[in-house]
Amino acid sequence: MKTKRPKVRCVPFAELTKLQGEVDREVDAVNWLLRHMAENLPEAAPTAKAVQRAAPWEEILQIARWDGNLEIAALLEDALKTLFSDGSFRRERRSMPSR
Repeated sequence: MKTKRPKVRCVPFAELTKLQGEVDREVDAVNWLLRHMAENLPEAAPTAKAVQRAAPWEEILQIARWDGNLEIAALLEDALKTLFSDGSFRRERRSMPSR
């Protein structure tokens, strides 16, 4: 007896590339906002240091909560929730780019 294979929706390459481009723009925007917001913090602030050393977003989020930087924490919570909702956000891209 033959087993039926489940139908898998093939995503056209162009559609996948377009989606990846949108994710890249979102990541760049979040990183820009993080740098901008960190510039307004004291240089010795733990959150500013985490942003400067390009820590992963999850780490910056935890430090921002602990440090009382609720705007940065909210930005990262929203970004992570939004970018993870479609599963297209890979782990290696969840950090600030090195300068």
